[in-house]
Amino acid sequence: MAQAAARRRDDNRCMLTGERDYQDGGLVWVEVAHIIPEAANENIREEGGKRFRSEGVWKVISMFTDVNILEELAGNLIHRLENIISLELSCRRAFSELVLWLKPVEGLPHTYHVYEGRHGLKRRMSIPDTVTFSTTTEFPLPHPAYLALHALCCEVGWMSGAVEYILDIERRMDQTSVLANDGSTADVLMAALTLVRRR
Repeated sequence: MAQAAARRRDDNRCMLTGERDYQDGGLVWVEVAHIIPEAANENIREEGGKRFRSEGVWKVISMFTDVNILEELAGNLIHRLENIISLELSCRRAFSELVLWLKPVEGLPHTYHVYEGRHGLKRRMSIPDTVTFSTTTEFPLPHPAYLALHALCCEVGWMSGAVEYILDIERRMDQTSVLANDGSTADVLMAALTLVRRR
């Protein structure tokens, strides 16, 4: 239901490029994406170790933002329209992998500067430096605080080198079909096991 509402709100267009969805006569595939991913609050209200680890992470993050993830996006609230954005596939992947982010422009409602983790990405995807969201429906637009929190995660990830490391591990996992006998691919195996354990 949230996906259909988001598509209606966004007129079946990518909110960054303005391109219309293929199924609506356009030339690109548009999907909806969570600004704060579903996995961020998975099992957060259940008893057990994961609950406390998730809450601890969000308590630390809450020191840098006004967003109370534990209340605003707990359970099915993660699917609220304010946490959903329509993006064409390449934009969605870059956004989800923390390579593309938006920061609110002060004094201009629903207007954002677009930032990239890799130089030339915006130009290649035909994304302008600034975007303004609007709708002709009654549905709420993406929440500026959620986009700001996503941007914070992106910037911390890029400043620390964590995003580049994760992208490198994922690339090496895609290229590795057999582990090397000399142990040189052990870090790829460890990273893959860590990813599986988190899920």
